[in-house]
Amino acid sequence: MNICRRRNSGFTMIEIIAILVVIGIVGVTVVGRQISYNTELHSQTRNVKTHIRYAQSLCMNSDRAWGICCDGSNYWLFKNGSTGDQVMLPGEDSVQVDLSDKGINMGAFTISFTEKGIPCTDAGATAAQSGNRTISISAGGDSESVLITQNTGYIP
Repeated sequence: MNICRRRNSGFTMIEIIAILVVIGIVGVTVVGRQISYNTELHSQTRNVKTHIRYAQSLCMNSDRAWGICCDGSNYWLFKNGSTGDQVMLPGEDSVQVDLSDKGINMGAFTISFTEKGIPCTDAGATAAQSGNRTISISAGGDSESVLITQNTGYIP
């Protein structure tokens, strides 16, 4: 009797499909997280720009020094030239905007404005900003920046 043994080599169609499904799930998870970081980063960068512009407009419409202070994990609006005199920003739930729960990192800074809208590097709006200033905001390996121009406080 001559028995032919079939030699099994290669993969079955079911094994190939299973591997492709696993690769697809891993790929979607990685891309989904990256898109989430990018969306949150872009959104938070726009919020920071808006809040800085808001502080500038408050200065230009009052006789007080207003500004934004960031300690790296939170930022807040302050008045009267004192970073401790915190005021709630419009649209926020608390006085300090918490960046850490959003996965956002931002360098510490203090910016205030004169009554003419000129940006300053101190809380009391006495040390005018020399040169343009860049604030870096990052999340998930990506980063964006906020540029504050000297003399005008313009934020593109």
